Amino acid sequence: MKKLIAGSLILAVMLPIAFMTGCGSSNSPTSTNATSTPTTVPATATSTATIVPAGPAALSLGSALTSNFTVLAGELSGGYITDSAETIYGNLGVGNGGAETTSTPLALFVGANASNPYLTASNATLISALAAIYGTGVGGTGGAYNNAENNVLPSAISETFAGSGTTSLAPGIYSVTANSVAGTNLTLENAAGNPNNAYVFFATNFQTGANTTMTLHNVKAANVFWVITGYMDLGADSTFAGNILSGGYVDFGFNVAMEGRVFANNYIDFTGTGTGTNGVDSITTP
Repeated sequence: MKKLIAGSLILAVMLPIAFMTGCGSSNSPTSTNATSTPTTVPATATSTATIVPAGPAALSLGSALTSNFTVLAGELSGGYITDSAETIYGNLGVGNGGAETTSTPLALFVGANASNPYLTASNATLISALAAIYGTGVGGTGGAYNNAENNVLPSAISETFAGSGTTSLAPGIYSVTANSVAGTNLTLENAAGNPNNAYVFFATNFQTGANTTMTLHNVKAANVFWVITGYMDLGADSTFAGNILSGGYVDFGFNVAMEGRVFANNYIDFTGTGTGTNGVDSITTP
């Protein structure tokens, strides 16, 4: 009986050891019988669609935007707006002792100031809007114009528009190397990108040719900016889009159709030149 009990105890001790030893041998890295199953990683499809890079951040127009100014001129003393017959949606302002001069009343003016289609320098709303664009003045501090020149322009890449045909550009910051783009149609191509992507263009002087067009693909006119240190000249019977921030003046040819806003440090002239069909410029807010 004692031998039977002793044998049972020995067997009880040996069984766990044998079981543990067997488990260990099945996981041994030296086993020649083990079969390794590789992990399968699903293939990632490569899109063949054109990927449009993200554009820069939009410039902040501050109270000039929130006060819905479509046309704003005269940070310089004596700035003015000359018009004949225009269709302007939004507010119009002339600052620092300037005035609106006209031989023919505006054809249509739709905005908070419809009964008095321009604000003068004594108006606090106008003063705030001018400061939002030009800060302490062109070349000074503050304002969207100075911020762009000081902080955005250094990141610009050079762009020379074609003398004819169509130029297509992705969102980005561009320094225009030619003063004139006469004969060039411009396409802002953002079909595969975020619709909030922005474009910022810099130029000394900028002209568009008569009968030229600007086409926006998945681009908001509110996110297109033209920062011009000298003058901007829009050709007759052309289409244009974006926010013009001019350190000098802006001239409109006959029958320009524009979606955007026009800010000029000096003056804005709507009297027009060229052979436009009816002489009426139209500016709608984006």
